[in-house]
Amino acid sequence: MPGIRSRISVIPLLLPTLLLVLPISAQATTLLGETEVGQRSTSEDYDGEDQEDDYHYLNGHINIDSKISDKLTTEADASRKTKDYETLNDLDNQTDAFTLKPTLLLRGDDQRSLKADFRTNYRRKRYENQPRLDYNQIALQSKFTLQKTSLYSISALAGWQKYYYPAADNKDQSNLFETTEGSRYFFDQRLNLRSAFRIGITDVQREGKDKTKFEYSGGAIYRLSQPWIDDIEVSGGFGKRDSKDTENQDEDLDFTFSRYRIKTDHVINPSIKAAVYYERFQKDYKADTLDFNGYDAGAGLDWDFVNDKESRSWTNLDLGYRNIDFLEKQSSSYGKLTPDINYSYQRKQNWKITTGFQADIYDYDASLKDKTRYTFQVGGDKYLLDSHILLSLLVKYKLTDYAERKDQNQDSVKLTVKYRF
Repeated sequence: MPGIRSRISVIPLLLPTLLLVLPISAQATTLLGETEVGQRSTSEDYDGEDQEDDYHYLNGHINIDSKISDKLTTEADASRKTKDYETLNDLDNQTDAFTLKPTLLLRGDDQRSLKADFRTNYRRKRYENQPRLDYNQIALQSKFTLQKTSLYSISALAGWQKYYYPAADNKDQSNLFETTEGSRYFFDQRLNLRSAFRIGITDVQREGKDKTKFEYSGGAIYRLSQPWIDDIEVSGGFGKRDSKDTENQDEDLDFTFSRYRIKTDHVINPSIKAAVYYERFQKDYKADTLDFNGYDAGAGLDWDFVNDKESRSWTNLDLGYRNIDFLEKQSSSYGKLTPDINYSYQRKQNWKITTGFQADIYDYDASLKDKTRYTFQVGGDKYLLDSHILLSLLVKYKLTDYAERKDQNQDSVKLTVKYRF
């Protein structure tokens, strides 16, 4: 049962993976450990936010990054995530994931480098009440990157992955995938163009699933470095995906998507910076009625009150608006206004404290669904042992005020420990 198993420490499960990258002769090693417990709603996880199913979660994560030599680094990552839904008991689940990634510098100097990455992933997902959904996933991939400093970067990736369903017939599948990426600077680095293409082909055709999936993305950043306008960025992408690969989602759904965004950055003075953005997106599910399109628009302001050798004091102000239009479930369409303010104070290389407030004000086509979610948070960082150890704590409290149902309280706590050897 995930609700019980999740309380068992994840460390014994993670140590065998991490020990693989703890060579005695490592030049530098960074160890990161995180744990988080709390309550959330699926409306915070998905783009469309049509459903609002609450769940409790408990997450554990360990990562180690080790530089063995000037030419070889290794990274290992292991995590356990557990979800316990309040009403959707069929989706209660636990996911264990492990990753091992060595990176080898094949050739390099001050101007040009050629790197090879080799990655092994393993993921195991188990549902408490629906064993037919249980699966194991293994993925192997290699990536080569050629880069010339301040001029271009080209990479090619190829891999294979296998899904094995131990309690279901005719669901096993494997696929091959390939990704190419490129980035190029022009006009003394004022203009940066980038693009990427990914394609994956499965070995079998399943009902409600696509055999071939692809993604294309691209973008450009132009640095004007002019008063009031520092740079402008345009980006976009489209393709086909599988929710179990790319979303924090516990259902296995295929969909097509597109997303286009424009953003401008502004330097008002050395202490005040701002950004304005606009984004359009759409998602079309192959075998569900959650199809939607929408847009995001907003602006942000970062203001340093004090920033010297010893301390820094600053605030972040953001205001965003999201509009979602469901094509079939019109009553779930909504507009959401989100004001957000955070304040931070830091004693450099010693400690930092942050506090913040955010409100999500929903206006649905069906007014009975209207709600306002208030989020309060406070966090802090503390350095120890000459900055070799960093302790971080983040506490959140959420109050959701519904138009036609009982108000809801949720909270979460996240603890992070980072140690540099």
